[in-house]
Amino acid sequence: MELTYDAYVRNQGLLSDAAEMAGWIQNLVATVNMHVIGGPYVVEYPGGDGIDRGLSGVILLAESHIVVHTWPEMGFLGLDLYSCKDFQMARALAEIHKTVKPRSEWAVTLERGVEHGRVTPVQFRSSWHNVVMPPEGSAYV
Repeated sequence: MELTYDAYVRNQGLLSDAAEMAGWIQNLVATVNMHVIGGPYVVEYPGGDGIDRGLSGVILLAESHIVVHTWPEMGFLGLDLYSCKDFQMARALAEIHKTVKPRSEWAVTLERGVEHGRVTPVQFRSSWHNVVMPPEGSAYV
């Protein structure tokens, strides 16, 4: 199962504070009852022109991974939570909402490799959740 999540957020601190991001990723892991095998690792990228700077964070899980990328100047965050086991999507989204405080957001779930615990790369189902248009005047409109 995989959750991809993009949002314009109100919590600006999360977008540029490596310690805050690391702590949040660990909280998200606990929320979905997964098991850390490495990290969290958070790296700040200074960017070349200022607009592409931000943080990239990853935590490796026995169940797979969580990856987060931020663009502070745009107020934007992208997240991927991938697990070879089912997890409580509603709990994950509730923790994400509580922390990022989205202004607008997009979430997509994919069911991948969950049938009988084996990877089935040619079969997947996808669904959209809570689709909201980006803020007017943003780079993505």
